[in-house]
Amino acid sequence: MSYQQMLIHRCDIYHETAQPPPAGRFGIPADKLQPVFSYPNTPDEENVPCYFTEKTQQLIQEEPDQTVYHSLLVHFPFSADIRMNDKIIWQHNSYILKLPKKIRHHHWEVIAVRDESL
Repeated sequence: MSYQQMLIHRCDIYHETAQPPPAGRFGIPADKLQPVFSYPNTPDEENVPCYFTEKTQQLIQEEPDQTVYHSLLVHFPFSADIRMNDKIIWQHNSYILKLPKKIRHHHWEVIAVRDESL
């Protein structure tokens, strides 16, 4: 079984973009404020082969409701363009990627996390 055949899942990747703030606030000029980070409406890469394995899942009681913290280990082919803080959509859930690790110039491994109020 080849590594490419192991990548049985597919996800969409959205790269984080930084925009300058539209106007200054509280007397601070706009060029001195931190940029506004967002994700585009259309994916930068679609149907990317990957493989998800669950690492941890926690359900924490918070005010006013419960929050689920879910982390997954995701494998990507070396040709995939993944970056820290990218958003991926897999099975109608969005995850934020942590720092990708290059494994022997062969593939990428990265932790994907989501926290969502129930």
